[in-house]
Amino acid sequence: MKRLSVLLFPVTVVLISACQAVFTYSPFSFLERDISTRPVVEQVARAREALSSGDTAQMAEAYAVVEALLETSDDPELYLLAADLAFGASGMTEVFTSALQDLDTITTGTPEDLQEVLDALDLDLISEGVTYVQAADAADAEVSDTQYIIAGAALLTSAVEQAGGFEELGNLTEGDAYEDLQDARDFLEAGGATDLLDMFGL
Repeated sequence: MKRLSVLLFPVTVVLISACQAVFTYSPFSFLERDISTRPVVEQVARAREALSSGDTAQMAEAYAVVEALLETSDDPELYLLAADLAFGASGMTEVFTSALQDLDTITTGTPEDLQEVLDALDLDLISEGVTYVQAADAADAEVSDTQYIIAGAALLTSAVEQAGGFEELGNLTEGDAYEDLQDARDFLEAGGATDLLDMFGL
């Protein structure tokens, strides 16, 4: 139970910390089957529309389109768009919306409730989103606080899981878990989530 709570805590923090993020929703038809044949500027515009729609299926399709564009482009803005679409398609946008509407359900939820939320998310897409935030940060792009916080919390959760528990983080000196922890610190600081770092002595 303790390990479950530790792994879920960063996710809960993200839900609360990202409440200042604004998501705009509008119902409309998005991707045509042949969107990949359209000019790049139109593909990007359609992808941004999908992001604003709040529809995870549309965002997943748009994410695939932007991923394809990134095969021949290293535009930092596309990295950030890909990250947002990955986070949205993973289910995080819906979770944020629920948190905005009723924070009590998050802060008073049982570990089982939180595990149910986590199980509903596509963790692979979240991981891919983190990779794009890292690429954008390395390219000195203007990463938003929310993007940093989501990526930082995901990296912290990854480090905890690899280390075998939060209490083991202090013993990390090298390896993937150590690198995830360092990036988590940097991203949470950049996103203004210093309270979380102070709470855990990071």
